[in-house]
Amino acid sequence: MGYWSFLFLALILLYFLAMKYTSRFNARGHRKLQPNTLFVLAHPDDECMFFTPTIHGMQQSSNLYILILCNGGWDGLGKVRELEMEQSAKYQGFVDVKVIDDPRLKDNPGANGESPLEIWDVDVVVEQIHKHIKALNAEKGKEIGTIVTFDHLGVSMHTNHIATHYGCLKYYQSDAYSGDMYTLETIPMFRKYDFFLDNFLARLDQVNYFLHSPFQAATALAIHHSQFVWYRKLFMGFSRYVYYNGLNYYPSKSDRAQNSRRQVLVDHSEAKAGAIRKESDL
Repeated sequence: MGYWSFLFLALILLYFLAMKYTSRFNARGHRKLQPNTLFVLAHPDDECMFFTPTIHGMQQSSNLYILILCNGGWDGLGKVRELEMEQSAKYQGFVDVKVIDDPRLKDNPGANGESPLEIWDVDVVVEQIHKHIKALNAEKGKEIGTIVTFDHLGVSMHTNHIATHYGCLKYYQSDAYSGDMYTLETIPMFRKYDFFLDNFLARLDQVNYFLHSPFQAATALAIHHSQFVWYRKLFMGFSRYVYYNGLNYYPSKSDRAQNSRRQVLVDHSEAKAGAIRKESDL
């Protein structure tokens, strides 16, 4: 058996082992989802580049909505990308999509690998989230109970992704919102392109969603015709984010209040038990 044949067979074996391994997470189930979930992301195509496993997992038990904070029009293709986003969202099963075109939330990725030049004001992000959630409630009678977004490192350290996270976090902590929130974990670079092998590093303390292949993500990305260039095609083949999403959970206000009451009862019970032990010692 030649080297390449051995490598091919080893990858096939690892693939089936990885899929088998993920079944232990699926068997544990997921948290009960709220009826309406809002994905808050920075650019068109973020949803299929990074969140496809979560989208496919959550849409089984929740109505999905998506808010894109910027149309990605730094190269003059903003309106084209808005249309692509609408078509991609429809393909992925979103009930509603909104793409923001706000001059305060510009897209400028920088040149020659430089850092993005536009750093968004978190308060503007909060304003747009609040406005959209109010509109969904007023116009469609839909109350958003869950927000899904990036974590504090934004998957790729993109400043717009990071601002999106902190805007969502600020809104989550405000009196205007009482629901829960999920953030997509950022992983080190060496794990970012190990495709299905990263399934073996899934954590039991996170909410996990898996897909068996990159087909769903690649098909959704292909709808973003203007962005379907060679390096994104490679990303679809090797990125762990098209196979596996690990999400950190932020509980709703009611859950936090319930946990606080439960902790008070535990503390009271422990204090009472300590007092009884002292009396018995006497």
